[in-house]
Amino acid sequence: MANSKRSKSENQHPADPPHSTSNDSHPAHVYNDDTSDPVIHQHRLINAAQIRRLLPISTMSIWRYEQAGKLPRHFSISGRNFWRLSEVLDAIKRLQQPATENEEAE
Repeated sequence: MANSKRSKSENQHPADPPHSTSNDSHPAHVYNDDTSDPVIHQHRLINAAQIRRLLPISTMSIWRYEQAGKLPRHFSISGRNFWRLSEVLDAIKRLQQPATENEEAE
């Protein structure tokens, strides 16, 4: 039987970029999460797991907050729920504001 051991470069497809052996802090396959561009930031979509990183509540609480109008309504793409990041951040700012005197009187 022929020796099936090959070096990494022999197993690599010619169109694939060479594998980096350096210790890169930002691999090329990682999405750059730069929200400094307002157009990208405005249209960026996030899922429930990402909302939970921004607001430490459960997935069920996300649904309850949405039903109560504390979080924006989600929309579905291919059966998955998403929210606009800019709308979620606005809602979080509103949640963090102290209650006004009118709200306390109710």
